Amino acid sequence: MSIAYKMDHEPEHEGLSISFNTLVALSLQKSLIAEGIDKEKARFLAENLTFDIAMVFDNEFIQVNGEKFLPRVSFVNENGEMVPGAADFDFLHEYAATPLDDLDDLEIIE
Repeated sequence: MSIAYKMDHEPEHEGLSISFNTLVALSLQKSLIAEGIDKEKARFLAENLTFDIAMVFDNEFIQVNGEKFLPRVSFVNENGEMVPGAADFDFLHEYAATPLDDLDDLEIIE
């Protein structure tokens, strides 16, 4: 599943991160519904799980030989060029509370 939308400026990390949360929540919701969970409950669970996943990206780390490695969501365009901003973006969870609220401007691509 993918999502598409139009914007009148160059994509930036923050905006793409908001869309990432929506994509995660939509994917989780779809899987939950496929397992027989009703749509309302699936939405509730998907949004809660998306928030929890975002908190992992923002607050947790992996430590190897005393050095901490921070998980971050990053984005590259089709040419492999990285969109700047991933290293300092530790507030993904702030956009994960209700990621399924604003679907009107999105095209969902199955």
